[in-house]
Amino acid sequence: MPVITLTTDWGRRDHYVAAFKGGLISACPQAQIIDITHDVNHFDILQASFILKNCFEKFPTGTIHYIGLSTNSNAGKRNLLVIRHKEHYFIGFDNGTFFLTMGDLEKEIIKIDARVINTADESSASIISLIRSLVEGKDFLELGEKGTDLIRFFHTQPTVDQSSIRGTIIYVDSFGNILVNISKELFYKISAGRNFVILLKDELYHINKIQSNYDDVEAGEVVAMFNQVDYLEIAINGGEAFKLLGLKMFDSIIVQFND
Repeated sequence: MPVITLTTDWGRRDHYVAAFKGGLISACPQAQIIDITHDVNHFDILQASFILKNCFEKFPTGTIHYIGLSTNSNAGKRNLLVIRHKEHYFIGFDNGTFFLTMGDLEKEIIKIDARVINTADESSASIISLIRSLVEGKDFLELGEKGTDLIRFFHTQPTVDQSSIRGTIIYVDSFGNILVNISKELFYKISAGRNFVILLKDELYHINKIQSNYDDVEAGEVVAMFNQVDYLEIAINGGEAFKLLGLKMFDSIIVQFND
């Protein structure tokens, strides 16, 4: 059974998701349609790519992933793409999400001329037609013109010296847990077994231990751990760290190592 996933910022209150899924089911009744999320913050390609990057490989090879983000510019000026990467297919407009998800890793790109798409209904119809072509086994390379590049956007990277790592908040999950762009590998490479302190909110909060679970600290206390995708996570046991600690997206988180 073909699998199609949907990642959008359309929300669940309005008719947009239902209308698109209705058209998709009508065109591909044999497919299984999976909602990854429809709650991406509007226009937020960083959030969309983070979610997609950390889950798409859990689906079977051959899965078709549609990424639909609203835009405050003319979609017709961008290319509608179909991309084959790691034996998965990705469909959507080239707004930076694809490069943030795949970077410079090996991929095949097919471009579809979007200048003829003038309305939202035409856009949905074109996308559903592309998905149906893949579901029905049409040759990927015959879907359009071969492309060579993507619009390039980059995640912020931590800065490092011998005694510290300065990271950035890059994602906040639905529980208010904070993800920082400091990987487990980088943390332990720089720490080299030294003691450390994690400094939050202009050094107002200090954490000096990495835990394994949220409940390794008392309810209401701040905890640092490495999450399922090996990024540093700051949380509060039983609370929403992002709100309670007064932090904002892209705030700095500093890890200071002591000799």
